[in-house]
Amino acid sequence: MKTLVIGSLVLLAAGAQPMLAAEVRTLPPAVYAQMKSGSKLGSIWISPKFDGAKGFRVGQVDVAPELEDPHKNVIDYIPYALRRIATVDSPYVMTMTMVDVDTVDRGSIGYFSAAVGVEGQIKDQDGTLLVAFRTREQIQNRETVEKNLLGSIDRIVWAISRDLGKSFLHALEVRKQLVEGVDPSGLVPPAPPAPEAPLDIQGRLLRLDDLLKKGLITPEEYKTHKEEILKGL
Repeated sequence: MKTLVIGSLVLLAAGAQPMLAAEVRTLPPAVYAQMKSGSKLGSIWISPKFDGAKGFRVGQVDVAPELEDPHKNVIDYIPYALRRIATVDSPYVMTMTMVDVDTVDRGSIGYFSAAVGVEGQIKDQDGTLLVAFRTREQIQNRETVEKNLLGSIDRIVWAISRDLGKSFLHALEVRKQLVEGVDPSGLVPPAPPAPEAPLDIQGRLLRLDDLLKKGLITPEEYKTHKEEILKGL
């Protein structure tokens, strides 16, 4: 694997989101100076001693103390998602820290956004640092903030799979499994469904419009349901 020796913390990878100012940092300063933009990860450093064929085990996942809202459900989900690309008997261990969370909840207009930034490390059994990375992913759509947060983690896991030596087809398959909640290894227990946030009247109307546009309900059903929703005014 090619050694990455120079670079910047600016996220230049296609599809990656730039990190915000006043970043929380958990890695050694010398490592930041050697980071380079990844293919999918925001920035990454890889030691020439790292053997990608050995994979990694999932270690501790933390949240930076500077974050006011740690989003414990997201922290709990990270190791769950990482196990899909982990190697149970690997001599390497990956640890991760969530360093950035940004959410927008505009349920009144059916708009939700969530971004998650993380820093990760892979170390050998003797504690030697082999890999370090920093990245951030953001999703914005009409799903709930909760789903967008978990979706951001899925994208980060997909990016890790891609940038740590897996083939592009393998990375795509991991991404598909994450989206569909599939775990062919049988190592990952089913994740509990995220709770649906209740919609207000405007949100319910927007969802009803969406169902009609997709042809999932008839115009007659649309009219009936709309009248029921408007009774709540």
